Amino acid sequence: MWFSRSLTDEQVEERFAEARSRLQDGDHAAAERIYRELAKQRRQDPRWMNGLGFVREHAGDDAAALELYRRAAELGLPQAHYNTGRIAYLADEHERAVEALERAEQLGFRGAENLLGDAHLALGRHADAERAYVRAAKRGDDNAHANLGLLYLEMDEPTRAIGPFTRALELGHVHAEHNLGSAHHRLGELDEAARWYTRSWQRHGNLQSMENLGHVWRTLGRVEDGQLLVHASDMLAEGRPVSERGRDLIAELDRAEV
Repeated sequence: MWFSRSLTDEQVEERFAEARSRLQDGDHAAAERIYRELAKQRRQDPRWMNGLGFVREHAGDDAAALELYRRAAELGLPQAHYNTGRIAYLADEHERAVEALERAEQLGFRGAENLLGDAHLALGRHADAERAYVRAAKRGDDNAHANLGLLYLEMDEPTRAIGPFTRALELGHVHAEHNLGSAHHRLGELDEAARWYTRSWQRHGNLQSMENLGHVWRTLGRVEDGQLLVHASDMLAEGRPVSERGRDLIAELDRAEV
């Protein structure tokens, strides 16, 4: 008969740390073996349930993952409540997502607020979404600042959006320049919009920024160039060759000092 060796508490923690490391390295099979070993050692420890749930989710078995997350959540693991809410959100079950994410936040899981805001927004609860994004933004979440600005744009309050977008820029959010361009565009501040769209293209190669800049140019009187720039953005998005004049306009954007 084979007997499994009991692990000390210290050894259990080392095995959990190794499993997390294996997950980070993308070795899900090794992580799964460790979590299943830990399941035998610590049957009521929710961490192996949550970790194994992540492995099963990555393998495409959402039903098994959700069951494991729920078991871990019932044992009080904050991250498991978050994962339960995340899966519910992805399945468009937004009320269930709100319930799980609120519980995760109550238990102190950092990161629940931003997705909670998304779930409220999907339900049309703008005030609740705003409060959740503000809570996430206060702890320095650049995505929360960006989402707060996007919420204000959706509420047709572009002036209020500029502050969160500016803070997102300071925190290095990849879409901050484009979003600032959008806010100024909505306000009719076309020169400022053009500046931010140009920076977005220069720094991130954002094709939507290039297209929007083309529309700004048309409004400012560069009608033909604006149309060509919009066309160039479409060609690049489709992997098709850009016209010579389009390449000249792109070179102009690359040289612009903004």
